[in-house]
Amino acid sequence: MAAAIDLNPRTLLRLPGVREDRRTGAALIPLPGDGGEAGLLRALTLAPGFWIFDIDIHSTRIPRFTFKAADAPSLTVNHCFCGRCEVALRSGETTYLSGGELVVDNGKSTGSFYYPEADYEGIELAIRLDGDWQRAFLVLGESFAAPRQLFERCESVDAPRIYLADVPLARTAKVLRDYLTQGKSRQLIAVKIMEWLLLLAERETALVEAGKIYYPKTQVEIAKAVQQIIVSDLQVRHPAAELAARFGISASSLKNYFCNVYGCGYAVYQRMQRMKRAAKLLSGTRERVADIAASVGYASQTKFGSMFKKVYGVSPLTYRKQERLRLMKQSVTAEGLAEKGEHSLEE
Repeated sequence: MAAAIDLNPRTLLRLPGVREDRRTGAALIPLPGDGGEAGLLRALTLAPGFWIFDIDIHSTRIPRFTFKAADAPSLTVNHCFCGRCEVALRSGETTYLSGGELVVDNGKSTGSFYYPEADYEGIELAIRLDGDWQRAFLVLGESFAAPRQLFERCESVDAPRIYLADVPLARTAKVLRDYLTQGKSRQLIAVKIMEWLLLLAERETALVEAGKIYYPKTQVEIAKAVQQIIVSDLQVRHPAAELAARFGISASSLKNYFCNVYGCGYAVYQRMQRMKRAAKLLSGTRERVADIAASVGYASQTKFGSMFKKVYGVSPLTYRKQERLRLMKQSVTAEGLAEKGEHSLEE
C-alpha cells in the first residue's frame, strides 16, 4: 500500500487491493497488520469535500490521507472506540487519543497515522470547508452550519480540542459506525453524521476536556525506539537500566516516556506482545507449545501456560482448538455465501 492515499474517488478504487462496498459505495482499503492479522479502512465520500472513515486496524501505522490543498480550511473529528491514536502538533509535540475520547481539529495537528497499540477502532470525519458539499447537507432548507461552528471554536486555541465523549455523543458515534459497517443507505449515514455534528456543536462547551499533556518529540522518539528494540526479538528480556543507558537517560525517565506513548509500562507491553505472538503461532502453525513458549522468551512451558491463560482465559492448547474450530466455521460460511452468489465483506 502506498505511503499516502489520494481520496479522489475516481482514483481511489483503482488502487491495488481496494474494493467497493456495493451497498454504500465506500472504498474498502485492506491494511496489513503488524502481526499478520489484516485490518480494514472504509473510506466513504458523501459529497465533494466530505468524507467519513471507519478505521479497524492491527498495525501501528497506516498510509496518510490526502484530501485538501495546503491552504484550504478543513475540519476533522475523530472518535476513538478502543486503542490509542497519536495526535502530533506541527511544533513536534505529541499526545494520544484513547478509548472514549474525541478530538476536534481545524489543522492544528499534522494528522493521526500512528497507533501505538497496533490495535485501533475509530471513526473520523474529514471536511473541507471550501468543498461543494453544502447543497447535499441542507437542513430544512437551511445550510448545515455545525462544521463551520466547530472550526471557528478551534481557532482560539493552540492545539486540537480533546474531550471525553458524553453518553449521547458516544451512542451516536456507535450507531454511525454500525451504519457504515452494516452497509446502511448513504442517506441514513448522512443523517446520522449530521446528528452527531449537531450534537457536538450544541454540547461542546459543556464537555469535559481530557486534560492531555503534549510530550516533546525527543521523548516520543525514544519511546518508539525502545518499542522497536522490544519487538525485534521477543526471546530477549531487556532490563530498564540497560535500555536507558543506550539513550543516556535514567531508568525512571525511560519508563515514563514509554508509558506516555504506549499507555503501559514497557515490561507489561513486552509481555502482551509475547502473548499476541504466541496466539498467532498457536492458531496459524502446528508448532509444539514448548517451542512456541521458547520463541517468546519462556524457558518454562508451565509459566508460559499460566501467563497465556491469564491473558486469554484458556490454556494454549484449548486456544488452538477454539481457533481452528472458528476458522473452519468461517470457511464454511464463506463458501456458502459464494455458492449463493451473495456479496459480503467477508467474502
